[in-house]
Amino acid sequence: MMLHNEDSNSQLPPPSNPILDRYLVFRNGTPFVTRLMLSSQVTCYILSFLVNTQKVAANIPYFTVYNFQLYRILLSPLLCNRFVSLVIAFFSFSEPGRRLEQSVGSTSFLCLVTTLATLTNVAYIIFAFLLCELTGKESFLYQQASGIWLVVFGIIAIECNRAPPQSTRRLLFFPVQVEYFPCALFAFFCFFTGTFEWSHILSIGIGYAYEHGYLESMKPASPRCRRWEEKGIYGLAESDGWVKLDQIIGSGAWCADSNDHITSQASNGGRLFSQVQRQYQKVSTNVFSTRGSGHVLGGVSRRTAQSTVDPRRARLQAIEKRMNEVSDQGCSEV
Repeated sequence: MMLHNEDSNSQLPPPSNPILDRYLVFRNGTPFVTRLMLSSQVTCYILSFLVNTQKVAANIPYFTVYNFQLYRILLSPLLCNRFVSLVIAFFSFSEPGRRLEQSVGSTSFLCLVTTLATLTNVAYIIFAFLLCELTGKESFLYQQASGIWLVVFGIIAIECNRAPPQSTRRLLFFPVQVEYFPCALFAFFCFFTGTFEWSHILSIGIGYAYEHGYLESMKPASPRCRRWEEKGIYGLAESDGWVKLDQIIGSGAWCADSNDHITSQASNGGRLFSQVQRQYQKVSTNVFSTRGSGHVLGGVSRRTAQSTVDPRRARLQAIEKRMNEVSDQGCSEV
């Protein structure tokens, strides 16, 4: 008996890992660049316990300009040293990033992220030097700008401008009109973290300027993006989740979600109607079936029952009945 139980237990599938299941859902449902940015946040948050990543790669205007450490401009958006910022980034950036990347393609989206990171950091450096000249305080040159929010606020501003006008976005559990979502998110972020970052305001402004055509010269054309996919970044373009130019869905990235929502509502409504109809037929049958020979509500009428009889079978029954009548008459004559 013990051997039999061990054999039967060995044939059972291993229990599922909920953490692994959630990661697979995230990996399969999120495009490459968006997934890469969010994964880098988790990696940098873990590294922040071992290394002072802010001192090494954050955009500090003094070190970026006077020490010519230009790599800080591109690396600073990847940093994360607060768990609250990490959680809010996952809640706020997953959907806008996914929609925007499916709308324009991974190549254009990667160029957009790089452009927003560069322009926001350069604008912040200029703004810091301007405040230093106006106030005479060099402390502004040592205030750092870092984190994924340098890019996220700009991307959210662009995505909200491309979304349908009457749509809403959820700020945790509260729906917010799409026109006011970037500002509402910034206010919520300042209230929740207790910090006011000028770089985030600059990112929102650059996002609006990018979407309204003021930075049109920095947008790569489709033929150039196609050449990059075929030659320059061919190995990267073959990665799992990379959205190529012939796979983009344009404005359908926003329409697909609304269509799925309407379809799910219609299917739920249909199931609810069928359940109500079955309950009504059951109740009507119980109530009216005991009252004489009256017609049962929700039942099958006589005309419907007669129309469902097989005509061939009815003909055979009529012939058999007639033959029986003829035979009965012959027996009576004898």
